[in-house]
Amino acid sequence: MPVFFTDTTVDDLIAGLSLRGFFPRDTIHSLYTSTSRFRRLAGTDHMGGLGAGSLTHFHIRSHLLGGSGI
Repeated sequence: MPVFFTDTTVDDLIAGLSLRGFFPRDTIHSLYTSTSRFRRLAGTDHMGGLGAGSLTHFHIRSHLLGGSGI
């Protein structure tokens, strides 16, 4: 289980996940928490300032080109 340090930023978290191959590096991603699901977290927000802990759930949205056809 990863340990979040208070000085880790949202950008650090996204970069780490991208480097590990969890999603493509060339796409834009937004990070949300379960309590801020309507407010995108800024890349400079620190985990300590967000009150993130071991039970915090993060939601990542990937912005992809194109649309969906039904």
